[in-house]
Amino acid sequence: MRLSELQSTLLGKTLDDVLLRGFVEQEGVSAKFHAVRTSVFFEFGGVFLQFEVIEDGGEMRLVFPDEIPASPELDADMLPAVTSIGEQILLDDVNPSQVVCLRLWHVVEAAEELRCWAAQVELANGQEVFVDPSHHFGIKIGGRGQREAWRENWPGAQQEQEQILRLAKP
Repeated sequence: MRLSELQSTLLGKTLDDVLLRGFVEQEGVSAKFHAVRTSVFFEFGGVFLQFEVIEDGGEMRLVFPDEIPASPELDADMLPAVTSIGEQILLDDVNPSQVVCLRLWHVVEAAEELRCWAAQVELANGQEVFVDPSHHFGIKIGGRGQREAWRENWPGAQQEQEQILRLAKP
């Protein structure tokens, strides 16, 4: 995927939801959802953008799946599931906010995907949503504080130039 394809696909879109895939496990009388944090899906006006950790090297791939696939790490007794975490992440989860820009660090363009060290979605309501793949258990999502923690803890992050994709329509 090229940066230009990412930009043209997300141009003028709103951030509607943030979703995690995982599985449901029956525990006694109730079922329990377990998130698989190796990938997270942002929904932009009906388009999914998947951020997926590449092994455990602090790098992730970005792709546009047609739908949210079941997690490949599931055993036969695990029921695939998806949950929204938009209410926990987004400042206003009722009124989607237009995406102003997408910032990416250490970008590599490949045939079917983009790879990067980290990403940040900036919204018209002033919110910054930072996607950090450098954690042992997968992706961690936060705001400005998460970005600063990543910059302090990830080798080379402070010197790395960011790519900025402007996504707001005038």
